[in-house]
Amino acid sequence: MVSLLLLSTSVLAADVLVPSFTPEATSDFGVADQLTEEVLQALQRLDVTYYTPGQIQQRAGGVAEGCADEPSCTSVLWKSFTPARIAVVGTAHLTEGMISTKVLFYAPGDLSPINVVSTTVASTEVTGFADQVAFLAQEMLSVMPAVVAPVATKAKPPPPKRPAVTDAAPRPNRYDEEDAPPPPPRPAPRDAADAERSGSKSAADANRHGLPDSAWRKYKASGLSYEKWKKKALVRKGDFLLDLEGGLVFGDVDRRYDTRLRVEQVELDGVETLETVGAYSLDSFITGQGSTFGLGAAYMPLWWLETGIFGGLQVGKKQLGTGWEHYKDGALVGEETEEWDTVTGWMGTVEPRLRFHFLATGVVKPFAMTGATLRIYDAYTIPEATTDTIVYEGRPGGKSVGINAGAGVAFDIPGGSMAFIEVPWTKVLSPLPYESADLVELQSRPLPANRSGQMMTFRAGFGLRL
Repeated sequence: MVSLLLLSTSVLAADVLVPSFTPEATSDFGVADQLTEEVLQALQRLDVTYYTPGQIQQRAGGVAEGCADEPSCTSVLWKSFTPARIAVVGTAHLTEGMISTKVLFYAPGDLSPINVVSTTVASTEVTGFADQVAFLAQEMLSVMPAVVAPVATKAKPPPPKRPAVTDAAPRPNRYDEEDAPPPPPRPAPRDAADAERSGSKSAADANRHGLPDSAWRKYKASGLSYEKWKKKALVRKGDFLLDLEGGLVFGDVDRRYDTRLRVEQVELDGVETLETVGAYSLDSFITGQGSTFGLGAAYMPLWWLETGIFGGLQVGKKQLGTGWEHYKDGALVGEETEEWDTVTGWMGTVEPRLRFHFLATGVVKPFAMTGATLRIYDAYTIPEATTDTIVYEGRPGGKSVGINAGAGVAFDIPGGSMAFIEVPWTKVLSPLPYESADLVELQSRPLPANRSGQMMTFRAGFGLRL
């Protein structure tokens, strides 16, 4: 729709100048573009001719951007667009879900506005407000005289000297120079961006850069080249992302290993000695609280799809319990258990992930996510016991695998920075608790591990869009 509006006013003189609405902050570019587009469409519905921001920028330069903040803006507009009779200059600001806007109407030769409309509207009322602005512009045009642009005259060159007419010479043209029909007017030159916006069957329309309809309409109405508009609108397609990440993890973050020995007192060659006849072991992740930090990298092949990977460390705790029971002739003689000091457990973490964004433009971009979690943990090495006969067996390191899903919000900051917060939930698939009894009976065994089989992560990050 907007492409047709641009085409219809690309070469004909128009009555109304509509530079882009001026955002009051960098986060207001989206609502400023929305108000500009709605006013253009409202003027079109009333059959009021206008110049778009793209046409203004092509002829008057950068004055079309930030016109409300530039005192000389209207003076430049009147010099560049002599036939125009009204300039509509607006501002936009988004606060607490409402759009504050101020529209000033200027006439040629007046430094002060001839009318001002200032109000606050909801996002659902923008179209009605634009209709009001267009109606006011139409009413002002009805009482304002038309402006006729002066036509520059060219000095008539002296007539060329004619050679004497002889019998062999050709006859002169029967039209004198004064009577010759004027050449047809040559259309104004158009740059590549204007050509891209002018027709629905152009190559640009055939390749919409994968944008949704709303974002594509904003681009077509912007008057900018795609790369400039993409940077201004904060479209992520084609961007590389690098960030530092950190957060808290709740769930199966800690590890615990318990081992118990059954020791029999036997006599060998007349000497009483102790012999280990069996062992019980239990190794498992248990519920706890830890932290995570590392680096993330991603690429955006589409505005809505982010493919990335996170690599870093997960920090939890490692607990260790040991003990042995002393038997003689099948009777329990004595026992000993020991709880070792809890130490920090470091695990390497790798997370391939996909994020699915819901918005193509703007600072705030909510997303859903899914992926996998791979954790690499170290072994348990048990210090030597006080008795040479008592030797505990350690546990090797291994890998933990899980799948995750969650949601978050990304924040794209103009200038190339970005941040995000997300909450992924992880279902831990492996390892399952390891238990080995060796067919041995003990009077007491460790309690089963307090395991949930899942994790919840609260993570935030800050980085760059390249």
